Amino acid sequence: MRYVIWSFEHQAWWAPNRLGYTELLDQAGQYDDAEAQQIVRDANVVRQEELSMTVESAQVMQVLAVRAWMRNAQRATSAYQPPQDEQ
Repeated sequence: MRYVIWSFEHQAWWAPNRLGYTELLDQAGQYDDAEAQQIVRDANVVRQEELSMTVESAQVMQVLAVRAWMRNAQRATSAYQPPQDEQ
């Protein structure tokens, strides 16, 4: 199973080979279980800064986030009422 790692500090995914961060899940590094655990353990010495999850879980979360954003955008658009000109 492959894992991706979210950085709360950087608000981004760990990039491949531990080289920086990316905001795009499809560009995130994928790590095996042992390496993901080591990264998270080493990064969370003082406080929780990193979180690992399976690639599949991250993909599901991404789909759900996009759907929620679309619903909110649709509600905002349908609730919008242009200002009435005062005359």
